[in-house]
Amino acid sequence: MKELTIIHQQELPIVIDDIKQLEKKHNITISNNITNFILKYGGTTVKEICFNNIYFIHQFLDIKLIDAILEGHKDYEVFDYLPFVIDGGGWDYNVSLKKETYGQIWVNKWDNGDGVGEECFFFIANSFEEFIDGLQAEEGV
Repeated sequence: MKELTIIHQQELPIVIDDIKQLEKKHNITISNNITNFILKYGGTTVKEICFNNIYFIHQFLDIKLIDAILEGHKDYEVFDYLPFVIDGGGWDYNVSLKKETYGQIWVNKWDNGDGVGEECFFFIANSFEEFIDGLQAEEGV
């Protein structure tokens, strides 16, 4: 997986205990590659914000935001998606934890008029690595 260019990083770094507490609270297991990514990039903005010239991310989530979004997902009976980044409009991008789509990237377009819950999730990439490796700097930047 490629290295991203960090523009801004939150003051308090994420530590492994933060991730373990999140896993326990939400009864999820986060893979080692995602854990390592969150430890490095959680709470950051990066130069590479564009995926497929369609999707533009804004900020990789810190633990508090991941937790808050997971709580919001539960309100709509959405489970088995791990949010890791948001775009400028607040859509959350998620790694699927479901057996049949495990590791795929899905965006939660929660305000697009398609209802609420899982029907708002749209497929983006086959894997976390494909998504991260596909991120490019916006043209002209």
